Amino acid sequence: ASRIPLYQAALEVIQSRPIRGAGLGTAAPQAYIADWNLYHADFPYVHSHNFYLEVWIQMGILGVVGFVGSMLWNIKNAARAARHTGPSVGRTVAAAAAAAMCGAMVCGIADFLWNYPRVMCIFWFTFAMAIAGVKVCTQEAN
Repeated sequence: ASRIPLYQAALEVIQSRPIRGAGLGTAAPQAYIADWNLYHADFPYVHSHNFYLEVWIQMGILGVVGFVGSMLWNIKNAARAARHTGPSVGRTVAAAAAAAMCGAMVCGIADFLWNYPRVMCIFWFTFAMAIAGVKVCTQEAN
């Protein structure tokens, strides 16, 4: 029940600014929601508690499509490299990074993972590790 006002405020931001979003960082949507009085609950608005809604609020439709597309592309490449490569360090790294990104994307349905900068750094490090794992698998195949 506590998430309904959060989701309603988030959807109102999306309706009013679907293309551009409210701006990067959690402070921009907070200020936008406060300025337009879009949130009505007893507890303060911190973020939308949904990764995809929050990315859409901050970056607009192009940002969320680009973000989800890049995640799916990277997961697909890492999974394919892990499946088509023999036992190796690259295969392990690619498979582990793909699994971690899948887990993060599922957890993102219920929470905004980038609320803490340290978690955002680990998220993008995992993204980079998937790319590195694919590169090592590709070099091993040649």
